[in-house]
Amino acid sequence: MAENTKTLFADIRMNVPEGFRELTEEEFKAFFKTKNPRQWAVWNKENHAMISSEYKKVLPWILLNICARNTHAHLKKTIPHYREIALTRQDSGPLPCYILEYTYSIGDTPERAWTVILMNRSLLGTVSFVVRADLAGQMHPLFDASIRSLRLKEQ
Repeated sequence: MAENTKTLFADIRMNVPEGFRELTEEEFKAFFKTKNPRQWAVWNKENHAMISSEYKKVLPWILLNICARNTHAHLKKTIPHYREIALTRQDSGPLPCYILEYTYSIGDTPERAWTVILMNRSLLGTVSFVVRADLAGQMHPLFDASIRSLRLKEQ
């Protein structure tokens, strides 16, 4: 299976699974309501799956665990029908990160998501993997491989 590698922000790279394509400008506006230059997204229409990333500058002394708690609180407050499954810290890979697994609904459609929260230098970023709940079992191995591929550009 062919993958392509994408540099997300601050030299953080990730493998994108085959079958995903970048959103057109119109699709981007439909999904996100705005075009943020610090945001990126790809979509697999056939499998109703999306991977998106965004980042922001934070104070260099801020800790990843504080950022993870703040991101968690923000998602809980802004996502309709949010239900947390797990928040875990992952230190085994090249980049320490938190992975937040949760479900929510868009209208009557249940969704399953994994949001990776990570930092490099003074940039805090999230990489979110979202799929319709009925396709989560099929897409999770691809998402998991992308999460495990997160690395710094020189690695």
